[in-house]
Amino acid sequence: VASTGIVTASKEVINTDYMIDQWRLTSNYATNDSVITANWERTDDASFGRIGTGISESSGIFTFPTTGVYLITVNARVQVQASDGTAGFELKVSTDSGNSSDTVATAYEGNTGSGDINTSTSASILVNVTNASNFQFFIKTASIEGAASHVAGHTSENQTMITFERKGPSQ
Repeated sequence: VASTGIVTASKEVINTDYMIDQWRLTSNYATNDSVITANWERTDDASFGRIGTGISESSGIFTFPTTGVYLITVNARVQVQASDGTAGFELKVSTDSGNSSDTVATAYEGNTGSGDINTSTSASILVNVTNASNFQFFIKTASIEGAASHVAGHTSENQTMITFERKGPSQ
């Protein structure tokens, strides 16, 4: 601290309230109207880094390490078969340990053409986690019709991924 009152930090100052983590789907998921329960991994590329404890996952159910306001962003590659009007997913939040849940966002793509298409879609939500023991987040497929439509996954690159950011204390 200088005599003028100016503080100079010799190291990076870290906001201990902040957390960021990322998970990806490792293989395609084609079951309609179903929670994506398997094949999630924390991103593990050599360049990946997270801040804080991170999110926990079990059978497609993501839980929070602490209370706070979280920005959750899902980016997904969706293959939509020919003439499938919509294919996509719902972002679901439970505040009572999974006894019930709300759909808080949806993302769909459609294909009215004659050939299958690959497309990307995304959705973001803010979740005010007031009790880390009871809050859960998960993704449920919607309108995945036919064998060719699916949410795409890959084990060595992010095709469908979830980014969790804790922005600050719960409200």
